[in-house]
Amino acid sequence: MENKFSNKIIPIKKMADGSALSINVIEVTGALPGPCTYIQSSVHGAEIQGNLVIYHLIDMLNKTPVNGKIILVPNANPYATIQKSGPYTQGRFNPVTGNNYNRNYTDIFSLPENQIKLTNFVSTNPDDQQLPQLFKKFISSTIDSIIEKKKPYGLSDDFFLNITLQKIASEADICLDLHTGPVACEYLYSHTNQKEEVIADFPFEFILDIPEAFAGAMDEAFFINYTHINKLLSSSNRQLLKCSSYTVELGSEEKINTKIAQEFVQKITSFLSKKNHFAEKNECTYKIKKEKKYISLQNFKTYNAPTGGHVEYFVTPGTHVQKDELLAIIYTPSNDKNGFQKIHIKALHDCWVINYQNSSTVHEGMELFQVGEDAELYLSN
Repeated sequence: MENKFSNKIIPIKKMADGSALSINVIEVTGALPGPCTYIQSSVHGAEIQGNLVIYHLIDMLNKTPVNGKIILVPNANPYATIQKSGPYTQGRFNPVTGNNYNRNYTDIFSLPENQIKLTNFVSTNPDDQQLPQLFKKFISSTIDSIIEKKKPYGLSDDFFLNITLQKIASEADICLDLHTGPVACEYLYSHTNQKEEVIADFPFEFILDIPEAFAGAMDEAFFINYTHINKLLSSSNRQLLKCSSYTVELGSEEKINTKIAQEFVQKITSFLSKKNHFAEKNECTYKIKKEKKYISLQNFKTYNAPTGGHVEYFVTPGTHVQKDELLAIIYTPSNDKNGFQKIHIKALHDCWVINYQNSSTVHEGMELFQVGEDAELYLSN
């Protein structure tokens, strides 16, 4: 049974010179029913490893029958991808507004008029078996109404791309937003209610627990729809709707690596196999050899530079360091005889190093490291 492939080109930005930027939406549909998964990459322009992961995932799907549908959006933000300064890609923030591209999604059911619509939707659709598919269509139509309401005044630079991606994802049961850190190990952002699932099914070593709340990111914009409807369903003692939503951090930015990409494909398809996306489950399983580290957001700490200067990093992302162990030295200009001072940055607590910045030139207050303290350890699947 072969999968069916289809492509849609969606224009997302008309440039001042008359050229247009578009995203490519690839749909892979199996012969048998199953879940729908949405996967996007490169919302931040420098975070390109996800594009290679999707490339190798497509290659795998050409040979492996899928149940249901997988929607793929590589290079989901081409405007960010072309924001270069010399050899460096600057595509984390919109150069016009200064806003982070991954903090511009919309909590569609937080709007008062849509809260009323959602309440009416739940009360007029009492069939819990039909509700999941009806709700997906309702999400899509609600997004359409938001767009139509804004159109007379024009759609802002920060709005149109993100709401378009949300609409494409509205069909899905599972959302995977592929990112990378600066210099980083692999890790997941997973909301609290997914704890059991992520520990059992997703073969990543580091998991960051986030509250089931909205802060503007894609994974949050996806699951918050289900948070809203489940509050209404719970109050009526009705069956709750399920979804899975993750930000998937694939290591370091500005680099691609085929061997690493192929390994991530194995990890992602292993998770999707647990969701019955593949007929041959045994072909899509992946086991990590290390304990999983589950870290609450309050224990995900950022070290900021106490002064400006040049930084030498002494630890590797993914490693454990002990309290008072040297993380970095900042060489900062001074008026003494050496012309500089050395500022030692040491670990305040035992922790796991998740990432550090890819530049060794920092101003005071800039981020240096992100670490996870007090991690809960779980045997890997």
